[in-house]
Amino acid sequence: MARAILLAGGLAWVLAAGMGLTAALIGIDAVEALLPPLAIESDALARTVAALAVGALLVGGVHLVVAAGLARNRPWATSAGVLLSAVSVAGFVALAAAAVTAGAAASLAAIAATATAIGSLLVAGAYAAVGVALARRLRSGRLV
Repeated sequence: MARAILLAGGLAWVLAAGMGLTAALIGIDAVEALLPPLAIESDALARTVAALAVGALLVGGVHLVVAAGLARNRPWATSAGVLLSAVSVAGFVALAAAAVTAGAAASLAAIAATATAIGSLLVAGAYAAVGVALARRLRSGRLV
């Protein structure tokens, strides 16, 4: 189960990276249309979106490397999976809190804020399940 969740997460991050790079390279006008008026030039916005997309690509790559390590029974992958899961839980719980705050401040529609918060908590729960499963594996001394 842990490997499958990390694999799915990795693919989702890589897909998000691809969409971000596509938006930065050919669709920055569509991104600007979704945002309130900005005091930033289109080129700077495109570079920012591209940088975020590269970050997402790196996160996805880490997921895929850990999932591959688990598939090959590499001992380091279990520890790396626990760490990756813990960081991911923290990030998605923080995202849920930000969504609730934005919804309460009326800077984000209530339905969108609620959907984002619920989705983020579900993803955090999946990562928590991965972390627990891999931590149990570490505790048992069965690293592979």
